[in-house]
Amino acid sequence: MFGLVRKRHPYELLASELANTIQHQLTRLNLAYREKRDGVEVIHRVEFVEPLKASPGVIEIEVDLSRLPRGVDVAALRDARVLETLTAACKYPVKFVKKASGAGSWFVVEITAMSKIPRMVKLDSMRQPAKAPPLIIPIGVGENKQQRWEDLRTLPHLLIAGATGTGKSVMVNAVLCQLIKRFDESVLQLWLVDLKGGMELSYYERLPHVKTLVTKSPELPAMLLDLQVEMDRRTTLLRERESRDLDAYNAQMPRARRLPYIVLVVDEIANAMLNKSRVNLDGQKMSVAQATEALLADLAARARATGIHLIISTQRPSVDVVTGLIKANFPCRIAFGTASEIDSRVIVDDSGAHGKRDGRMLFRRNIDLIELQAPFLSDSEVKATVKRVLSGEYEPEPVKTAEDVARDEIGYLLALSESKAGRRFTARELYKLSDGLIARARIEQLAARLEQEKIVHRKMGPFGRSIAVPAREWQKIYKPCALRPVPCEKPEKPAPPMPLEEEEPTLAPSIMAFLSEVEHEHLSPDP
Repeated sequence: MFGLVRKRHPYELLASELANTIQHQLTRLNLAYREKRDGVEVIHRVEFVEPLKASPGVIEIEVDLSRLPRGVDVAALRDARVLETLTAACKYPVKFVKKASGAGSWFVVEITAMSKIPRMVKLDSMRQPAKAPPLIIPIGVGENKQQRWEDLRTLPHLLIAGATGTGKSVMVNAVLCQLIKRFDESVLQLWLVDLKGGMELSYYERLPHVKTLVTKSPELPAMLLDLQVEMDRRTTLLRERESRDLDAYNAQMPRARRLPYIVLVVDEIANAMLNKSRVNLDGQKMSVAQATEALLADLAARARATGIHLIISTQRPSVDVVTGLIKANFPCRIAFGTASEIDSRVIVDDSGAHGKRDGRMLFRRNIDLIELQAPFLSDSEVKATVKRVLSGEYEPEPVKTAEDVARDEIGYLLALSESKAGRRFTARELYKLSDGLIARARIEQLAARLEQEKIVHRKMGPFGRSIAVPAREWQKIYKPCALRPVPCEKPEKPAPPMPLEEEEPTLAPSIMAFLSEVEHEHLSPDP
């Protein structure tokens, strides 16, 4: 009788293939021990514990620590350059995880992620969502080329950290360029702090948006104190108008008296957080570090409602820079590649940012943590954007309050009723005439407002309402709007696929074919 032979699952075949690839690459990187025996070279390689753990999406390969070759240790296996080489060879991200409580050390291969996160994302390839809120900023592109945008008003502040040269300043420039292209100085005001001696943010100094630019850390506390005074002034104004936030306040004010959003950007906060020199701040003597931390924490805690938002970055994500007080007030944080797992945990409470290549980030928003590729733009592109803004090539977008939108809608509907509905209308008729651009419930709501203002008559059952005043009268209050102001939500066209860098496959053709089938079955197709 022949024994039954269990058919191996394709994931098990893939795990075996990847283990062989990793072992071969480690040997090629001299993470092995060679010796001569009877004139023959014997190679002692890194061995793995059987069986390998294979499941959809993740393959875990445990290193046999009891049989490590002479001269090879765990620190060498988890080196960032080694992991980059393994990632390139396996075609999928490879991480090294040392589990707690003596549970061993593992190479973890994520077999579904890498092909879906591009290696390079140009800022101009990211498409701003339709009907974007005022302070929307680009964060990056994730799996399946899904673009991530965030409204700075709801973040409401952002901490960016990572090792030198991993993309922090590029990210700051991407955010600033996105904002200055959309709004003029009446809507957006920038307070800039460049503690790298003005090397990064000096491009923006000529912009009318820029209120101040600080380049020396002893000057930072005084600037933050000025911003705190502005925050308190705005708080008083909002309280007088019984407004819960800046948007509600601006909705009550004429356009000329509206307050702009303020965005504070601090590049390299570590220079201030480690500065122990004493400054006289509002009659009190304290170190620059103490004053900076206290003022930043106060602004982060109270400034959101007044339309003030903070973006700070650092290339030294240590606990004496990213303190617990700052972390508590910055729930949204970005970690680019870090030099150690400890630094990664300081930023996002996770070790996953250790060893990541340039531009790759972990983005934490409250409890969510996702991996993204950050948008890139060169220095020449930053200069060109600033030049175009100064020359007026970008037409600033008007920021409309809820009242502005309502007035546009009313003007549009009244003009539509005058021209097509014979001055008598029902919500259903106007809904059809507007091609469904304004919901019927919204039309009823606006009609009730016009009834209170004596512009339309009371509703007469199925006959609807009629306009009570001549067109010249209502046009004094509501300007006829030729635009279609608030369309119903329509699905936004997906962004075109972004090209990925091609590399020679190292896995067996049968395994590559299997992966294609898995991606076809389990992942959404590209647009």
